[in-house]
Amino acid sequence: MQVDHSNPITLSRYVLADKSIQKNNDLCILFNSIELACKVISSAVRRAGLTGLYGLDGSQNSTGDDVKKLDILANDIFINSLKNSTKIEVMVSEENEEPIWVNTASD
Repeated sequence: MQVDHSNPITLSRYVLADKSIQKNNDLCILFNSIELACKVISSAVRRAGLTGLYGLDGSQNSTGDDVKKLDILANDIFINSLKNSTKIEVMVSEENEEPIWVNTASD
């Protein structure tokens, strides 16, 4: 399959074109939150050298891997973006030893 780089299919464009996804508002909101997180992470990665985000953090994640500064930032961005969607109740990540419970009752 050949990819046309001059006319990319973004996540938003895909969701807008797929009527079955549009019928599920919660899924659309989650996709939007994921897309936002990816854009914020992409911006941070482009500036990583200038902002000191390269290299190791000095800690290990739940699987014993050395944690990189960008790992922590990306993890925090995804957690916050998904929490703000109000469509998530619990998340798991290799960067966190315990599940991340989201209290949607107080939102």
